Amino acid sequence: MRNAVPHRKIFKILHLIFLFAAGSIYPVLNNFLLKYAFTYKYGLELTFQNPWFINTAISFGLTLLLIVSVIKRCTCPASKNDQSPRGIHLFRIVGMPSVLFLVSSSLQSYALMYMVTTVWQLFHGFTILFTTLFAVTYRHQRLFLVDWLGLFITVAGICLAGVATMIRGIADNNTSIYQLFISFLLVIVSHGFRSFQTIKEEELTHDKLAEPIEVAAYEGVWTFFFNLCICTPVINAVPRSYGVGIYENSKLCIERLKYSSQLCLFLFGLVLTASIYFYCGIVITSYSSAIHRNMYEMVRPFFVWAFSVMTYYLAKNHTAGEKVDKYSIVELSGFFLAVLGTLIYNRFIKLPCFIYNELVDYGNGGAGGSDDSVTRDLIP
Repeated sequence: MRNAVPHRKIFKILHLIFLFAAGSIYPVLNNFLLKYAFTYKYGLELTFQNPWFINTAISFGLTLLLIVSVIKRCTCPASKNDQSPRGIHLFRIVGMPSVLFLVSSSLQSYALMYMVTTVWQLFHGFTILFTTLFAVTYRHQRLFLVDWLGLFITVAGICLAGVATMIRGIADNNTSIYQLFISFLLVIVSHGFRSFQTIKEEELTHDKLAEPIEVAAYEGVWTFFFNLCICTPVINAVPRSYGVGIYENSKLCIERLKYSSQLCLFLFGLVLTASIYFYCGIVITSYSSAIHRNMYEMVRPFFVWAFSVMTYYLAKNHTAGEKVDKYSIVELSGFFLAVLGTLIYNRFIKLPCFIYNELVDYGNGGAGGSDDSVTRDLIP
């Protein structure tokens, strides 16, 4: 029993590392697939702007976690006293977060075609805001004044980065303001769905003690079914005049994969990193809480920015990634402001105007749902 806690901490650290690593690469690869002009047979270069097909591939990757889940169940059978949901019962109750995941990922993929990857990732801060609101209203968790201050600073940083992106779009004339504005709205709405999804995952892993890998696998099964059987027929049936992101030709997507090994390689990398990222996110939620999971992810925009800049300067046609210009300084300022809010929220930075002397045991239904006892603030 003495080694149980160190092992638990080691696994938590490993999952955090994989969350940051895969979460930093995943949006860059997604942006690369949506914007880069891949080379096909006879030197033909075309972009692969098919977000629905990409989301279907990602959900298929999550479905493959069922294999790992079955192996784990066979090698580590549950005890007789284990009351956690499994099998068809867990599959049924995972349906709700799966629908939320489908809607949020679809909206985010569409918005990514018109937004800079770093700002797209930085908008994840709205997930923290929505998650906090749902945690207070739906999960009845208690937050303090310093929590709201941290959230306010985080959202202010996001807004600063968003303004920089809009100014760049006006200056470069490469993206219409209307498209950017719609993309911003779609991302904000998508994070509302994503935040409630993380709250439902917290409910499954904390209250019902469901296995994170089974939750991730069943979410993959549900979303793969919805994408393949409902969304794919619809997007293939709508008129081509509806434009990119709404109309898709799935048969043409498969044909392009046949004639471009480079496209296949990047799609495989995206599916792999996305599966690791979403699975580790659920594991982190089971260890701590939905709020803390989303606060951890606020550190990722810097790494996303670094990978995105590398992609821009390594890609031969500079159609993907992000260039460094005068607006990058404003974007980075917004990022650091958002990180400052995150550090204040997580008590890494303590302000002298607040009192830090209330001890809340997260393991017993405190504000964050963590397994550690953490000092929280009193409202002065």
